[in-house]
Amino acid sequence: MRVIVSMVLASGVLCSVHDDRLAAQERERVGCDPALPQNKCPGDDCACTEDTLQVTFDGGTLSVGNVDRIGSTVEAVVMTETVSERVQGWSYGVTHDEGVLALEAASIDDTDAKVLFRGGFDATRMNVETCTDPVDPKCAESRPGGGWLSAVVLSLTEAVNLDVKRNSIARARYTVQALPGRDGTLISLSNRVKALGAPPVQINFTIAGRTKAPHRLVDGFLLPAPVECFEHAFYFGTVASDLDVTMMKDRALPIGLRSTETVSAFSLAVRTPLAVGEPWEFAHQALGQSADRPVSVEIIDAQGVSRLPVKPNRAISAGQRAVRIERGSAIEGFSGHDLLVYDFTPGWGGPGFIVGYVADLGSSPDERVAIPLALETGCDVREVLRVIPGDVDVPFIRGDGDGSGNITIVDAILAVPIGPRLPVSVECDDAFDADDDGRQTVVDVILIIQFLFQNGRDFPQPFHDCGIDPTGDPLECAEFRCP
Repeated sequence: MRVIVSMVLASGVLCSVHDDRLAAQERERVGCDPALPQNKCPGDDCACTEDTLQVTFDGGTLSVGNVDRIGSTVEAVVMTETVSERVQGWSYGVTHDEGVLALEAASIDDTDAKVLFRGGFDATRMNVETCTDPVDPKCAESRPGGGWLSAVVLSLTEAVNLDVKRNSIARARYTVQALPGRDGTLISLSNRVKALGAPPVQINFTIAGRTKAPHRLVDGFLLPAPVECFEHAFYFGTVASDLDVTMMKDRALPIGLRSTETVSAFSLAVRTPLAVGEPWEFAHQALGQSADRPVSVEIIDAQGVSRLPVKPNRAISAGQRAVRIERGSAIEGFSGHDLLVYDFTPGWGGPGFIVGYVADLGSSPDERVAIPLALETGCDVREVLRVIPGDVDVPFIRGDGDGSGNITIVDAILAVPIGPRLPVSVECDDAFDADDDGRQTVVDVILIIQFLFQNGRDFPQPFHDCGIDPTGDPLECAEFRCP
């Protein structure tokens, strides 16, 4: 059976998602269990009924859906499969994860229940509280929000019943605040919701004047929209997704790698505009030390074969630049045997950064380590890097390139503009620019040596104390620890 989930997006465009597996993921559970002795089933005194309650996304039978972007709208319709001939009313609560969904509306409007309503009682409301103790029947402790409730009697003056068929009894509208994780998120029928100052609402039908609880309950279940699972890919984040990742200020940005081959090395280049809301993007052969030495975005397998990965998503800037690169969980165990090099100020194509990585430099051929290939189950992505962001204007001391608090011969050695720089605890090219000409040259090395051993002149500000570079030039200071 082909399942089609239709949702109205905020733009007003109808989005249909096809997934033949959705029906198998339905979240059905037992409400009232006829097998329990206290429910006195079967018989007239049975506390249970075969009238069901179900949260759907199509106003029919579909209780599993996909969401594909933040800001989209999810319409949920509560349905009942009415098998009893005299269903006169009902009550239930509905809960949701407020980190994923924001409730916008809930009512019986545009439902079968509204068509039959004849001056009865309708207490469908969003101003509710949710019980914080999942087992306390009195709900002594609660918090505001978390869902909505509905308590309806079709008429107080005449005999009005639901028709024996499938009926819609309420509609709710949600806005997607964040995409659900791989395990999805529920819109659940619940007896843990209450109006302020009232006891929690029970999940019940009123049938011929008697209260009975539904045997079968089906919750609504939302999953992130399925994405194509590529053989070789780099992702911002650690989930296979074509959705942009919103960066958080001062929070590490993971970079994930997926490959169906064992990986021995990789390189990448990332453009990193500083303006808030601008996208960071993987940039194949668009950054490098010079235009004739561009850096590729590529994956090298254990046999030395180069793979050009797909780059499905972007990262949305929070207004900070990259200040440090750390090994991700997939390669942090290789530290000491591997090689990780990066540059935040490439000479061509910036602003951005470039990274080169080799998993194993020193082991024998029989003992070499490598990044394992992706798992066969799911769309496995390995965290290979963590990008640490920092503020744009970083104070520093000119000449103190290693951030030690003193200008020493080490700073002169580190300033030599030949080959990759030795690792230091800071990342501040501006600190090595002793003459403040916006370039790193051998002149800077000479000036630092003259200052140390030949009573050379002071460097341009910021010098004796930490400060911001007063001149605009291509060099940057990403990270520096002032004494």
